[in-house]
Amino acid sequence: MYAALRGYFNIAGNIFDKIYFGLHYKKKYLPISSEVGELMQRGYKISRVKRDNSICVRGREGFGNYRFLIRVFTSDKHVLRQVFEEHEYRSLIKLVSDFFEQEKIKVIVDAGANIALTSIYLSGYFKKTEKIILIEPDKENFRILSKNIALNNLLGKCICLNGALWVDANEKIFLHSNFRDGNNWSKAVAANIEEGESVPVTTLRGILESIDFGTIDIFKIDIEGSEKKLFENEEFVHLLGSHVRFIALEIHDEFDCRSEIEAKLEQAGFSFFADGETTFARNKNI
Repeated sequence: MYAALRGYFNIAGNIFDKIYFGLHYKKKYLPISSEVGELMQRGYKISRVKRDNSICVRGREGFGNYRFLIRVFTSDKHVLRQVFEEHEYRSLIKLVSDFFEQEKIKVIVDAGANIALTSIYLSGYFKKTEKIILIEPDKENFRILSKNIALNNLLGKCICLNGALWVDANEKIFLHSNFRDGNNWSKAVAANIEEGESVPVTTLRGILESIDFGTIDIFKIDIEGSEKKLFENEEFVHLLGSHVRFIALEIHDEFDCRSEIEAKLEQAGFSFFADGETTFARNKNI
């Protein structure tokens, strides 16, 4: 009798375990499979899902042989859509083609590089680029950025900086998630808030010193409102005018700085226009 009861409870326990682990599996993996399914519907090839729930994605047909790590349940898939599907920087490519030769683009700076998708996209058009400097303040974004650069065999021409573009190398700034939706593409920095994690500072002067005060051919700036601080600085504006050829700049209107920034661009010798969320500018003097 005892043996029969023990067998019964063992069977019941095994059934319970299967039900429990089945529900646990669905809770954990079905949302991931949904993310994978969406990317596949958008035409991407999925090579694997990694233990940290990042998805290794191959580029869509006609987009080149790109590979990316995309984190599930983050803004990464939206950045992928903006850059590679909606061609957010198509107007930049055309602007360069209209006024310069693509093969002469040698130095690109990507401030607010996120997970490196813009740098990878631009490297596909400007194949003679010798140096791409990526600046990203968030450590987790930077981790994926570094892997994406390696996956696309760009380590030889990329300098990846875990820091934020700022005006004063001696000022202490902090990373926070209080801007817009707070997701991975909305990480912002501010000075003197004494909260969050302190972030190393990269300045335009420091970048120019690293290239012997040569020319930055393309300067992409998408830094979640910090552009207001940059364009208030006369040295920054002066260095733009004397050392930067093309700019792709996202101006965040929450900071009420568009008219001031446009005036400073004009002061520095740039003509410019807006397309979507981005302002594209050409230096008329170099």
